[in-house]
Amino acid sequence: MAIYQFRLNLIPREGIINEFGFIPNKLNINLQEREEHYYLSEDNLLEPNDFFIDALTTKFWDSVDILPTEIIYYINKLFPRKPLESKSDYYYWKHYKITTNSTIDHDASLILSKENGKIKQLHFRADLREDGLKFLNEFIGIAKKYIAF
Repeated sequence: MAIYQFRLNLIPREGIINEFGFIPNKLNINLQEREEHYYLSEDNLLEPNDFFIDALTTKFWDSVDILPTEIIYYINKLFPRKPLESKSDYYYWKHYKITTNSTIDHDASLILSKENGKIKQLHFRADLREDGLKFLNEFIGIAKKYIAF
C-alpha cells in the first residue's frame, strides 16, 4: 500500500550548488501553485511564455557530469528483474516481495533528457515495512556514491 511508501526525488548536490551557489536549507515546492498550473495547462489556458518553476522543475542535473548508465546498472542490481519499461529516455523498475505479514512494494524511475541524454529526473519509493530497510539503505548508498549528499 502507498501509505507505507515514500517517494524520494534525488537531485545532485553539485547541481544545487551550480544553481544557487550554496545548499539552501529548503527548496521551494509550491504544491497548490503547481496543481493550478497543471490544470490551466490541461485546459489550454496558459500563454506560451507562462511556465512554472520550482525545485521539481529546475534542471539541476544539466550542469553535472554523471553517467546515467552507471546509475542504471546499480539500480538494476536492486531489482530481481530488468526495468518493466525501458525506452531510450525512460526506465521504470517495480518489485513486490511477499512476506508473512505484508507485501513489500519498491519502485524506481529514471527519466533522461531527450536533448542531452543526461538525467532529467530520478526518484524511488521505498516501502518502510521492509525488515532492516534494505532497499532504502541500498538506494541511499547509490545516492551517496553518485549524487553526493
